[in-house]
Amino acid sequence: MDMVERIIREATKKSKDGRIDQTDFLNHAAASSRYSLFTPMEASIIFHFAGCGTASQRLALIDFAQFLDPRWKSPCE
Repeated sequence: MDMVERIIREATKKSKDGRIDQTDFLNHAAASSRYSLFTPMEASIIFHFAGCGTASQRLALIDFAQFLDPRWKSPCE
């Protein structure tokens, strides 16, 4: 999870609007490491939970904050 958080923070910081989508996440992960860290399915799962079931949208760091919090409970319920 630490690596997920680092990639999300760096990718949103580099984004013009402070939001990223799955492609931005995967591209930044690939650029920041010699090896593939995440599969498209893993990125889809991350965005699914951070976006309350809507994985196709661009999300800001605040959207991921709940997902990255170890005490997180789904706000969608």
